[in-house]
Amino acid sequence: GEGYPNNPFYNGNPNSNQSKVYSYGLRNPFRTTVHPSTGEIYIGDVGWGSWEEINTGLGKNFGWPCYEGRDGGISRQSGSYKNNAQTSATCATLYNQGVSAVQAPLYAYDHSNGSSSVQAGSFYLGYAYPLEYHSALFFIKQKTQG
Repeated sequence: GEGYPNNPFYNGNPNSNQSKVYSYGLRNPFRTTVHPSTGEIYIGDVGWGSWEEINTGLGKNFGWPCYEGRDGGISRQSGSYKNNAQTSATCATLYNQGVSAVQAPLYAYDHSNGSSSVQAGSFYLGYAYPLEYHSALFFIKQKTQG
């Protein structure tokens, strides 16, 4: 497909890779969904060591591999990449900008209990559930067999 002119990375060429980037700093954006009213994209980002994330935001840097989401919707430095010869300079530059340089996840959870991949599901638009669930994102914590 082509990049959209309203994309913050659009460079005037709808066929350039830059024009097609929506956000970056994602580790493994496994499943996405689009809010039916706002058009905002929600991303299920499969984590590395123990964390899974739900991310959203146009033109945002989610920090991977230098940051990974944690409980409470915050981002923390990824120690292994901070000290890795191939990524330490990139991470140092990002760390010097402070944690506000990256977009924190909307939601993050520890998958060390066996849940291994988050998948952005769908938005509930019905009224059978209580009102607080209307327009809420339902997502899946996928558990592996074994």
